[in-house]
This record gives sequence, structure tokens and C-alpha cells, in this order.
Amino acid sequence: MRTGITRHVEHCTTYSKLSGTDPRPLNIGEVPIPSEPWDTMGIGLLKLPPTHQGSYYVLAAIDYFFKYTILVPLPDKSGETVAQTLVDHIFCKHNIPRQILSDNGIELRNNVLQKIAKLHHINRIYSTRYHP
Repeated sequence: MRTGITRHVEHCTTYSKLSGTDPRPLNIGEVPIPSEPWDTMGIGLLKLPPTHQGSYYVLAAIDYFFKYTILVPLPDKSGETVAQTLVDHIFCKHNIPRQILSDNGIELRNNVLQKIAKLHHINRIYSTRYHP
């Protein structure tokens, strides 16, 4: 009976979509290869226990060329806070990237970041939820 259940679960498309293990091959060539430092970067948010200053979130920004990572504590994850942090801690100190890869989180896909991307000609790339 165990082998029958295992075989059914392995071939069940509904389970594979929910668990994030789709048996079909993924299209791997979609993440662009950077040509220089700060050409392509990825951003994401992490929720952690509060710091002494009261920050619950961390903005992680990764340069795909050198794999250089910057972590910045955030008091909240609003779109304005994320956009201001990107400008102050990444764009002004390092460079404005040509492309930014992020997930589809509301705070990373807001109007403020869209306007900044349009103003600086930044190509926004979004990954799917369970297949980054």
C-alpha cells in the first residue's frame, strides 16, 4: 500500500504544484548573467526577531557578479521604507543596477519602486513564489 501511495503522490500534479516540486523541467535560462559589478542584483526581505532598535525585517541585496551581500535592518516592510533603503544603502553607495530580481511580494512590487525603476531605467524581473 505504501508504494501505491508514493507512486500516486509522485505523479499527482496538484500535489506537485502545492509542494513546489513540479516534475516538469524548469526554464533555467531566464536569470540574466551579469556582465559587471552591480549590473544585476537580487533583493528580498527576511523577518527576524526584533533587534535592540526595534527592527523586525532585514532587506537583503545581493550583487550577482561578486555575490556581495548587503543586509540592512528595517523597522517595517512598507514599500516606502524598502525604496528609501535601496536608494540610501545600495544605489548611492554602490551603483544603480541594470536589473533587479525579486519575488512578487507586495512591498517589493509597489508604485514607489516601479517609479524608481522607470526613472533609472532598471529592468525589474520577478520570480515565481516557489521557484526562485
